[in-house]
Amino acid sequence: MGNIALLVVDVQNALVLAKPFAIEEVISNIKRLIEKCREKM
Repeated sequence: MGNIALLVVDVQNALVLAKPFAIEEVISNIKRLIEKCREKM
């Protein structure tokens, strides 16, 4: 598959200010994605 990178931009402040419907779920999903990518390294 070659070299693959996951880029996570600091989105927490923007998410909090925008008050999305499921902020906790969004942050949880980001954390889970980071964990899964680290497992694959």
